Amino acid sequence: MAAKKVFQDMMRDFGEVRECVIDSQSKRVVVSLHLKGEAESWDITLGDYEIRTSDGKTYIRFNSIEASREWIRLVFERFLRMRSFEIPGEYASLIEKLV
Repeated sequence: MAAKKVFQDMMRDFGEVRECVIDSQSKRVVVSLHLKGEAESWDITLGDYEIRTSDGKTYIRFNSIEASREWIRLVFERFLRMRSFEIPGEYASLIEKLV
């Protein structure tokens, strides 16, 4: 799945994406991650996403974030929420169709 590949590429240095589920009706993405050095996987829900195109590039922004671990949620809230991230060109058209 293209979305899983995008997240896997983003998280490669930190661990492995075990699962990635997109719910386009509720505009959320649920990702199960297994970080290097951790005994257990954990989940993050990236919600209320927006996809936009500008200057021929496609971006995604997540307006809400939930995580199965509080400290991780706080880190993601601080550094990811309300920021736009460019979707690599090879995945952009496919992601737009999925979401």
